[in-house]
Order: sequence, then structure tokens, then C-alpha cells
Amino acid sequence: MQRHSFSSPSLPSAARAVQHRSPIKSLRTVNQRLANAERELHVQFTRIAQLQAQLDAVLGALRRSPKGVHL
Repeated sequence: MQRHSFSSPSLPSAARAVQHRSPIKSLRTVNQRLANAERELHVQFTRIAQLQAQLDAVLGALRRSPKGVHL
């Protein structure tokens, strides 16, 4: 089945460009963006876990110190 698209003069050029993109290319682009976002989130969560571990170590050391810490 063939799809026909007709350009409308009222559409901005960027919108017309999106209409002409193949569904496979669009799917690849979406998958690539999702993979990039997933990697970035993984890096951020790893960094948060590292910071939490450092904070736990500092709080543990402060609690064991002679002057202590009151929370």
C-alpha cells in the first residue's frame, strides 16, 4: 500500500520535513534517543548512589567521633 502525502503551503518547512521521513528512520531515531536517555539516567543514578555512599560514610564517621553529631 502506497501512502501519498501532499504538502500544504501553510505548514512550516520543519513540519513538512517530518512528514517525508520514513517510519523506519523515525523509529530508529526514537530508539536512539531513548537509548541515549537511558544511558544518561544510568550515569546519573550511579552518581547519586556514589554520593549517598559517601554521605553515609561521613555521617558514620561523625557519629563515632568524640564530639558526635546530633541530627
